[in-house]
Amino acid sequence: MKYILSYTNPNQHYIDIEFLITGIHSKKLIVNLPIWRPGRYEEGNFAKNIKGFEVIDIYGKSLNFKKIQNHQWEIETNGEKEIHIRYSYYCGKLDAGSCWLDEHQLYINPIHCFLYVDGWEDKPLSVELNIPADYKVACALKVEKGNIIKAHDYHTIVDSPFIASPDLKHNSYQSNGIKFHLWFQGECSIEWERMLKDFKDFTDEEIKLFGGFPVKEYHFLFQMMPYEFHHGVEHTASTVIAMGPDFALNNNMYDDFLGISAHELFHAWNVKTIRPVEMMPYRYSEKNYSRLGFVYEGITTYYGNLVLYRSKGFDDGQYFKTLNDRMQKHYHNYGRFNQSVGDASFDTWIDGYVDGIPHRKTNIYTEGCIIALLLDLTIRMYSHDAKSLDDVMRKLYHDSSEKSYKGFSEQDFQRAVEAIAGCSYQNFFASFVYGTMDTQPLLEEAFNHIGFELSVKPSNHIYENFLGFKLDNDNNKPIIKIIAPNSPAELAGLSKDDEIIAVNGWRIENNLDALCHEHYNKGITLSVFSQNKLKSLNIKESKERFYGRYSVIPQKKVTKKQLASFAKWAGKV
Repeated sequence: MKYILSYTNPNQHYIDIEFLITGIHSKKLIVNLPIWRPGRYEEGNFAKNIKGFEVIDIYGKSLNFKKIQNHQWEIETNGEKEIHIRYSYYCGKLDAGSCWLDEHQLYINPIHCFLYVDGWEDKPLSVELNIPADYKVACALKVEKGNIIKAHDYHTIVDSPFIASPDLKHNSYQSNGIKFHLWFQGECSIEWERMLKDFKDFTDEEIKLFGGFPVKEYHFLFQMMPYEFHHGVEHTASTVIAMGPDFALNNNMYDDFLGISAHELFHAWNVKTIRPVEMMPYRYSEKNYSRLGFVYEGITTYYGNLVLYRSKGFDDGQYFKTLNDRMQKHYHNYGRFNQSVGDASFDTWIDGYVDGIPHRKTNIYTEGCIIALLLDLTIRMYSHDAKSLDDVMRKLYHDSSEKSYKGFSEQDFQRAVEAIAGCSYQNFFASFVYGTMDTQPLLEEAFNHIGFELSVKPSNHIYENFLGFKLDNDNNKPIIKIIAPNSPAELAGLSKDDEIIAVNGWRIENNLDALCHEHYNKGITLSVFSQNKLKSLNIKESKERFYGRYSVIPQKKVTKKQLASFAKWAGKV
């Protein structure tokens, strides 16, 4: 099988694809386009980007076909051993997981646009790129003469995105005998010496944690954007990371850049190699439900920043800022009392990665990170610092190398935790992974083990602290984004998406907080537009406070034992 990619007008964003299928021995053939991509556990509906679908034999004669599902076609082969499918695909979205074509580059995530034959996913195939002579190609797979990319099966090719461009910047480094490539597309100034050192340091730390690396070579593919952007997608031997603004790479954006890079590299082990049983193998034409999102995204989120801390890429301030951001998101999301993190993983297939309706859902990245933190610190606590979550992940990785490996289940993960910790975690999983019990008491106990505590201070915004609502920060207008349950704002009748226009009759001009502060002791009346209707709502005072500022801080007095535990956790010994 072979895919031939070409294009004529890059600014129209269409690529022309010819899919050659040989060795056919049936009168009918079913071809599919994936409905989702690994790394994004929601439906993608990629077939909406296809235009001009046709099927011909080797003589150019049209063959009959019909669409039998939104992503599936049935073709009458007329006994032909070889057929060609031609179609155009719209590459009009530039992020870390889509496809983009313009006058500067051809960027393809093959899972979006490469058809496959039912039951033929394990057959070898190749891709021929008809691109300008001065274009270089960044890809985890070897690019042969004539811009030919070969893969031993469909799973490999759709897990191998590529960027073709004359403007690619490239460098590399070695870690534990493995070569790691850095490819940059876009306008950016790169401080190579600093970057290569930081990347090598966190790569060394991750390989040390797992005791090996799953592939022989690895590629970081960076799409540098001229505007604010943050997105990464994992693959087995590569990752695509889209970041912006490009001019801030070496200053304001650098911490985030390192954080997302360490996160995506960790995925080379966690989810691409240590894979849930429900995804062995990937089934591209159906939803691959799993309740293990707290492992493949939550644990990765936890370790992405922790390995930077251990490798000295982050100092105390940089690391604890990222941890405090997660704590803040955790405590500001009242959905954690409604939905378990296990169910949240399953439900990414319902509403993906958007916030959704108020207080319904949790976030597998944030809640999974909290679960990982609790697992790590409690295992250390129960084992007197002899064991940790590091040991659990190392065990799962080595288990994945067994010939009989079929992926890990929820029960396998819990058993691995219990085997390392040397005690039962049944109540932990029932309460915090598959239940909605408040984690704060256990968090306080866990932080105490390393000499830290949880600090809660009032929000800087009076409308958050006293009234109980947050604003949509993407809007220049004061529009309500979320309201705390049973808060004065909710009890007064405010609703999500209401626009606040006045406080006690005073017009708001980028001064909502100041007006609330000025009038709070007198009683507050808000004038709002709700569904384009003007309302006047009186806010009644409450003793409860909302949306506090949560942070993890060192205890004032710590013991030698706590200092030793902290040093082991932080990799300072």
